[in-house]
Amino acid sequence: MAYDGPYFHARPFFEAEIERIEAENFVFQKEVQLNENVEGKTLDSLDIARELSIFIKNDINRPAYDGRYEMDSIFDPQKQLRAIKYTALDDKLPVKNLSLQFEKWGISRIELKTSSSSRLLEANSTAIYEPQTGYQIENYQKITFLGEQNMKISVDYIDRDGRR
Repeated sequence: MAYDGPYFHARPFFEAEIERIEAENFVFQKEVQLNENVEGKTLDSLDIARELSIFIKNDINRPAYDGRYEMDSIFDPQKQLRAIKYTALDDKLPVKNLSLQFEKWGISRIELKTSSSSRLLEANSTAIYEPQTGYQIENYQKITFLGEQNMKISVDYIDRDGRR
């Protein structure tokens, strides 16, 4: 039986999104930037499950995380939910912030911020998912003796008629 905790259920949401994106038959405009080097390609196919795995891997709706995030909901004047923000209450949790924004039709944006560090490594990432347009993943790593590395991946969904 699946855990039905108090937080956003990332796994079923992204599994449904993966199915939707695969069914839409999009073309993908992908850009990868590693430090100062940028490469862009238009792709007919993409392993979207692998690409979006960062969101499933960092799902905060787990029994071990119950009660370890503060939740703040934002409503508009008409009492419609516009945003939910989860903030880690413990610095040791890898997911520091998870924000969801809503439109009348559903989730319009998800932003995930993670961070970890040790004596040898400092790593930060921000992943943004917008169901109507695509996603961005930014990673920063500082490794002792090897230096810093910045990477950014952007993917736009384009229908076969060229519209985003």
